[in-house]
Amino acid sequence: MLDRNTGVLEDWLDVRSFDDPGVDGDGDHLRVISALATVGAPEAELADAVKRAKEIGWSWTPIAMVLGTTRKRVVERFSRAIGHPVSSRLPRPRR
Repeated sequence: MLDRNTGVLEDWLDVRSFDDPGVDGDGDHLRVISALATVGAPEAELADAVKRAKEIGWSWTPIAMVLGTTRKRVVERFSRAIGHPVSSRLPRPRR
């Protein structure tokens, strides 16, 4: 799935405006994540790259895109490792 998304990701990075206030920098952090995943880097190294991307403002969605998975799966996989724990409690339904 990663190979299939690589071209889409590159196109997305090429047309993306990196002047967005929420993102400090260009798509290099996402390219590093993609490269590490492609070569099968250790989980800790991949988590460190994800952490750096999150610190400069990348959201979970483009990170998930470069990893060829869903946003939910990426959050579950990396949130604790990078110091962004996700609550396991679900909101209570309204009555």
